[in-house]
Amino acid sequence: EKVPMRSYGDKPQEFLSRVPRGLLPAMELDGKMMTESLDIMFTIERAFPNPDKPMFPMSGELRDRAARLLNLERELFGAWCSYLFRPEMPFIGGSEADFTEALQRVDSELAANTESAFFLPYPHPTIVDMQYVSHVERAVASAMYYKGYDIRKKFPNIDKWLSAYEELPHYMASKSDYYTHCMDIPPQYGPCFSNDSATALRAREAIDPKNAALPVQWKNE
Repeated sequence: EKVPMRSYGDKPQEFLSRVPRGLLPAMELDGKMMTESLDIMFTIERAFPNPDKPMFPMSGELRDRAARLLNLERELFGAWCSYLFRPEMPFIGGSEADFTEALQRVDSELAANTESAFFLPYPHPTIVDMQYVSHVERAVASAMYYKGYDIRKKFPNIDKWLSAYEELPHYMASKSDYYTHCMDIPPQYGPCFSNDSATALRAREAIDPKNAALPVQWKNE
């Protein structure tokens, strides 16, 4: 069932009666309600495993690597929050350098897997990729719109990873656009600290739908 995010309006009372805080995503299985995306993904994997398409390593060094990657995702999320929601203050944080350093670590981890475009050596995305992709998709859009920071241009392995995702119809069916992401963020997290660099201004002008021209040139717009 589809339930609107906070930035799109009020949630149905039927949903709030089961999830009082209105958190999304939400899933109930066997009488247990969950609202943490990682818990939901692991619960689905345990309840409906597919031996031919593992979503998380069961043991060994690969499982340890997957766990480290999930921790790195939290570090990247924190660096993105500091970069976007705090003013640039030397020696305190919120800097572009901190964000860049976190992205470089993610890019290096993707480069370390030579067997596929994803984080782990499987031909399909796993729970690790799924935990990253919604946040990276949002970071790509918001860093460009508010800061003029082009993640996909700066980090080739992140770009390759996203390109592999964009070959998947089920991902493209739910992928959002830059403008929607950027307008959804302030109601959820608070105001963003933008800059007025030439690159950022050009990005906002290009992304803002009021400046769209028809017909759209899909390959570059």
